[in-house]
Amino acid sequence: MTQAAPLCLVTRPEPEASRFADALRARFEVGVIVAPVLEIGVRKVSAKLDIFEGMILTSVNAARSLERLSVAQEMPCFAVGEKTASVAQSLGYSAIAMGGDAEGLIAELTKLGPAAPLVHLRGEHSRGDIASRLTSLGLYCEEIIVYQQVERVWNDEVQSSISAQRPLILPLFSPRSARLVSARMGNSGYIWPVAMSAAVAMEVEIPGAPPAIISASPTEAAMMDAIASVPPMRAWVEKADRQS
Repeated sequence: MTQAAPLCLVTRPEPEASRFADALRARFEVGVIVAPVLEIGVRKVSAKLDIFEGMILTSVNAARSLERLSVAQEMPCFAVGEKTASVAQSLGYSAIAMGGDAEGLIAELTKLGPAAPLVHLRGEHSRGDIASRLTSLGLYCEEIIVYQQVERVWNDEVQSSISAQRPLILPLFSPRSARLVSARMGNSGYIWPVAMSAAVAMEVEIPGAPPAIISASPTEAAMMDAIASVPPMRAWVEKADRQS
């Protein structure tokens, strides 16, 4: 039987979706459908940010909001990971990557003990309860919602790809997107979920699908490696290697 090429369905918001899709095509030479389940929208902020001594950023969208919010570039920024720190740095901020998730960030901030008050810039839907946990640890922190995560409808092409009897690899990057995407999936043994973290995997409930493969770390590079370990993708790559 001819080994069918798996298809990847990328559901994260833009512009990250298209960028990750290009990386998948380049590495695996497979078809990719870009179908964001969420769209990032601007949230109006009226609070004065110059009263804080530092910013906590737990997503690239929070980092991008710095420019719109006219946050002074000398304001210290503490980012959850390298990618978020990199986005803030590209805007001229001295951002420090601290841990790879909320737990790691809280632990490192507690050790560092930066000047307070701090403010956590986040989206409408967030996990980790960072502000209240830091405050309870003696590092006063508030939180401000700076962007929206609006659910998007998929077109017929996406629905058809879900129904097709071919391996469908489903990388999932956040608990909320995992929950929304799971609700749109039918009962299928062809869907292979890959989760960026254990917290994301907990929200994956797809009838007939195997348990989500969990990325070794919450980074895009680790997600690519986790996708490479999915049985249909591994078989596809091995076939390409034999033929080369």
